[in-house]
Amino acid sequence: GLVQEAKCAFGAAVQFRPDLPDPWAAGANAAVAFDDHAWAAEWWRRACDAQCSPGSLINPREHLLRYPILLSQSLAAQARKLLDPMGLGSHPSPGHLMLALDLLRQAWTEAQKAAENPAIGQDALEALSFAQSAKNEYEAHKGAIDLYSMWDYLVRNDETAKAAALVKLRPWTAE
Repeated sequence: GLVQEAKCAFGAAVQFRPDLPDPWAAGANAAVAFDDHAWAAEWWRRACDAQCSPGSLINPREHLLRYPILLSQSLAAQARKLLDPMGLGSHPSPGHLMLALDLLRQAWTEAQKAAENPAIGQDALEALSFAQSAKNEYEAHKGAIDLYSMWDYLVRNDETAKAAALVKLRPWTAE
């Protein structure tokens, strides 16, 4: 109902000025409100790619710095949704794990781009904290996936004692 109507309305708004970040950002904000992080990430990316010109009501500094952070947050939220067993109804498949890991890597990259932007000025510490948080989340999940792969290999090769010892090494993020 309402989500589809919102998507149609924002899609129509984009048709008027697809070159500006304004309609893309408005649609992305609506997607976040609807908890649709895939839609939000796609629209934040398009808002970032659009050029801030005199016809735009968006502050150019916000366009350069805030939107990549919001894109990063939407990508990370999308990854967390894929990693949540309750959201999928079961444990994530290997494909879901790899997609989530790629989304977390993208989130880290986008946050890092914002932190390295020359216009960052006094907001450098905040942007760096977002980038470091995204990096930590990516590396924690990558480590957990690598541990699971090693455990699975050991179990398949009848090395259950080694597999049991490996379980003790599991980081808190894998619980």
